[in-house]
Amino acid sequence: PDNSSVTNHLVHTGAQGSGKLLMCGSTQAKESKEENFEGQTQYSFSCQTWNGVGEGDATMRSIIFEEVFHMIHDGWAHAWPDIFGVESYTSSVICRETARLQCVQPGWWHPENSCPSGAPFQPGSPASSPLSPGEGDCTDSGCDCMEFYRQAATLYMGWDMPFWYSDYMPQTKSGFESMASTDLLNVMSNPTYNQPQSPLSGTYSITGVQGASGSTVSPPTSPPVSPPVSPPVAAPTRAKSKKKGSGSKSSGSKSKGSKSKRSKKHYYTSLNLNAAFSYLPSPVPYVFDEHSLNHVQSVHSRP
Repeated sequence: PDNSSVTNHLVHTGAQGSGKLLMCGSTQAKESKEENFEGQTQYSFSCQTWNGVGEGDATMRSIIFEEVFHMIHDGWAHAWPDIFGVESYTSSVICRETARLQCVQPGWWHPENSCPSGAPFQPGSPASSPLSPGEGDCTDSGCDCMEFYRQAATLYMGWDMPFWYSDYMPQTKSGFESMASTDLLNVMSNPTYNQPQSPLSGTYSITGVQGASGSTVSPPTSPPVSPPVSPPVAAPTRAKSKKKGSGSKSSGSKSKGSKSKRSKKHYYTSLNLNAAFSYLPSPVPYVFDEHSLNHVQSVHSRP
């Protein structure tokens, strides 16, 4: 079953400043309309696919998955901060693992950060975390640990998709498992945390939601009910919404130049990948694209 702590942290409750948002657009300008929703959600993530025009469908799917993964990771960090939290390099299992492998090969290095002279280092001799900024800045644990764990997760799944990987990371499941600590592997295999164990199909069956090709869509069990008409209410003063900083997730994928153009087809792909996570909260956080900028759609992972 869904973990209520994860669910409540991610979903929009109807209140200003609640839930998470994933914003998608076929250009940077369109995706920047995310700013129109400031104050509506607590935190926002951008799809970033506009960065890799012409890279192909598989690349776009991998990019969208990465952003969805970061968004769900935020819920895990809230529910299990000592496991998935990103407050510091010593605060959680995944951040201690990031620090243990910093500038080590096989290990971890985010290309926007600068490893000390002599890197890569031998296992057991990591650089001190945080690193210094390099061609960008993903030195904060909130960026560095999240980036590391996405790569750890897709390697652990053995997923053969064009995900971006650090030059210091292994490129296979077996290589990752040889590198990873027992603590991390125990977390990833523990059913309590509902971490993905194998590649996701991207195909799902869900009531009332259109999926991608090959999906089965069940008709609603009852006709929609119109909401009651209420008198207009003056809009509240909006607080600045929380967004990922300049060194967050998206920066890693940018460094690989593997982002790609968005289309309506890939909007449904993003919902597709969301619903495919068996551990995804119900309902899923809001997902926007350029075609539905003024329409909020709450998607459910289960009928």
